Amino acid sequence: MKKLILFLLATVSVSVLAVQPVDPLFTRTMEAMQTRSLRPFSMKWSPSGRHLAYLKPAADKEVNELWVLDLKTDKETMLAGATGKSRETEAEKELKERMRIGGGGVTFFSWFHNSDRILYKSAGKLWQVNVTTGKKKVIPVKLKPALFPRLSPDDSVIAVVSAGDIYLLNTETGNYRRLTKSAKDAVYNGMADFNAAEELDRYRGMWWSPDSRYLYFTHVDETKMATWALPRDTSFSPHYQLQRYPVAGGVNASVSLYRADVRTGHSEQLPVPLKGEWYLARVHFIGNRVVTEILTRNQKDLYIYRYSHLKPEVLYHEHDRCWINLNKSFHYFPEKKAFLWTSEKSGLNQIYLEKLDGKEIRLTHGNRPVLRIDGITKEHIYFTETGNTPMENRIMVLNLKTGKTRIVENRKGWARISMSPDTGHYLLFASSLNHPMTAVLVETNGKRRVFYKQARPAIRGLKPNLHIPFHFTAKDGTVLYGVLDRPETLVPGKKYPVLVYTYGGPHAQVASDSYGSRNALWHQYLNTRGICVFRMDNRGSANRSRAFEQAIYHNMGDLELRDQIAGLNAVCKEFPFLDRSRAGIWGWSYGGYMTCMAMTRFSGQFKAGVAVAPVTDWHLYDSAYTERYMGTPKENPDGYKNSSALTWAGKLKGKLLIMAGVSDDNVHFHNTEMLLSAFVKTNRFPDLMVYPGKQHSIRGRQTRRYLFWRISDYFISNL
Repeated sequence: MKKLILFLLATVSVSVLAVQPVDPLFTRTMEAMQTRSLRPFSMKWSPSGRHLAYLKPAADKEVNELWVLDLKTDKETMLAGATGKSRETEAEKELKERMRIGGGGVTFFSWFHNSDRILYKSAGKLWQVNVTTGKKKVIPVKLKPALFPRLSPDDSVIAVVSAGDIYLLNTETGNYRRLTKSAKDAVYNGMADFNAAEELDRYRGMWWSPDSRYLYFTHVDETKMATWALPRDTSFSPHYQLQRYPVAGGVNASVSLYRADVRTGHSEQLPVPLKGEWYLARVHFIGNRVVTEILTRNQKDLYIYRYSHLKPEVLYHEHDRCWINLNKSFHYFPEKKAFLWTSEKSGLNQIYLEKLDGKEIRLTHGNRPVLRIDGITKEHIYFTETGNTPMENRIMVLNLKTGKTRIVENRKGWARISMSPDTGHYLLFASSLNHPMTAVLVETNGKRRVFYKQARPAIRGLKPNLHIPFHFTAKDGTVLYGVLDRPETLVPGKKYPVLVYTYGGPHAQVASDSYGSRNALWHQYLNTRGICVFRMDNRGSANRSRAFEQAIYHNMGDLELRDQIAGLNAVCKEFPFLDRSRAGIWGWSYGGYMTCMAMTRFSGQFKAGVAVAPVTDWHLYDSAYTERYMGTPKENPDGYKNSSALTWAGKLKGKLLIMAGVSDDNVHFHNTEMLLSAFVKTNRFPDLMVYPGKQHSIRGRQTRRYLFWRISDYFISNL
């Protein structure tokens, strides 16, 4: 351990001495990037459809403000900003990290069900605000803390979690009573466990029945799970947190679903008639009867149960030989006695109507995957599907009476909509490679007005660049798509280095006909400094077909890199001004893993790489993600070995910079330590930059500037 610590210190020291002074143009670019990112997010429509609430980062502050738009008056009003010092608990910080939400101020808010009021939390207090009058008041609850508030459908009660137990608060008086009494160390109620929030997109652990009589909640027991010590600060008296973490092949949290009668306080567990381990993926309602989606631990089988007097009946079962991707499509149609569903069972994600009597009706028959359901009425379903290529998409509407579909939005590029509950309005977010994002408020009768327009800032010294769509055909006939960012004006005869930006893993897409709000200006800066940037979606990426994504099953870090290298060779052949001998690669999270594998297993293909927050061995990552794609270490030992960067560490060639947050509770810093140890044993010499107190997202305005300058300087100096 002492040798490893000395190695870390020496590596950090050498790296710092090698860094060039920050380029003033880079500073101006980052200022513009961080200012331009202050766009609205977390859109929520009022039940009446008249108001749209959202969060917006405050200018020059790392806090979120709560705003509302009145659709009748077109007036925007800030309802709440930062009020005093942030008092977020560790549980709230962890959930924000799972949801990838940064900043303080307001984070969690919801509409009242029967009036134009909003419930939100700020500075440790629960507030309610009337959006019509602007009047707000504190709910005088003495319970501290009061976490993850969930309003009953009749708006009379707020369910909250405090110290792992659930309490019921009176909405007006703040008076409360305790509902559960089972919390203790590593045992809690009413909150999502790590796997649910990080990998299943289930961020909550409490659900009200529509009649407000019952509260359904999770009971989570993590006592048998592996533990990890995480440093949480950089003070002279450092604080460490013990995290229970579900490693691949290890012990998962035990999760049960209970029903509590809020009048009597009596709770009963809902049985799940499955052998073996499973995940509680979703909770819905058909009338007042609860419905659950249960996913087996190997994620090859999904069951939908409806409960009657705590007895389950199977409404639906789906099996896949590799894994099932969860969706958020469930919607019950009482008049049809059926629920809406999407599935990849045909090979492409399509829309189905599943009758309660077991009959299935396929509603879409296209040759393009459905990406998401956007809005539902009794007669229409609004949805998004890919466009002419996987780089584009379009908004469609399906008429349930005729079975016909028509295009609602088919503008060139990439679009997404947020639709009001009554489908009378939707907010259209649209952009293309050469046009920044515009948000347009659309009435379904055709009226439009601009809600938000992303600016293209003029930065002194930043030269124009081009975004060139690119595709090529792999040896097996698969067409792969990418984008090349290059200077608008090329120096005749000059050869330019090329930097590959990758994520490469499932459930993500980096190459689309959209304006890259996050990194577009940074890519333009690199272009100005003479570095072209290429991004491409390899097999294993999202928004194609089931077979396209499942091609990496049980063998990560192989086909993805072969596709990336083939794409790099193809784009360099197509554009002779690119210098194939000066290629770099970088990525974050799975992209960091891809970078480590590129520089070791596929050494010699890239001159330099930067891996941010990388997984380095899949034994170390969480069970829900890893086992979905790799199985367990016991089932697939050779796959785990070949997919580990540790296995290939001795082949490192070229310059590799690893960057990681020491307090990362998702991809633990231990991943970086293990790889560094392997490099020491094989006499290889990477560079290292660690971020004390930072988690997986490595947040903070100054921290991000520091990070991206290190990346910029590394490639400017080494390509």
